[in-house]
Amino acid sequence: PDGSAVDNPLKPIPMNETKQGPMISNTRGTAAFGHWDVPDAGNSDWFINIKANPHLDDAYGGYCVFAAVDPADSASFRTIDA
Repeated sequence: PDGSAVDNPLKPIPMNETKQGPMISNTRGTAAFGHWDVPDAGNSDWFINIKANPHLDDAYGGYCVFAAVDPADSASFRTIDA
């Protein structure tokens, strides 16, 4: 009933794209896929970096950034900083 035993219906991503194409660092205001220690396992977890986390660029194969807050969007950064 608490959801802890519910399987994820999504398949793992086929490849961690952290090092594919232009590298985007895990800087403040970026969103990245979360995964455990298996780099190609992310598929439904993601997080927003509320500070620079450059160690996540390489840890466990890297945490692939897929979006970023526009640096000029002060209202969004106020939310991130709240």
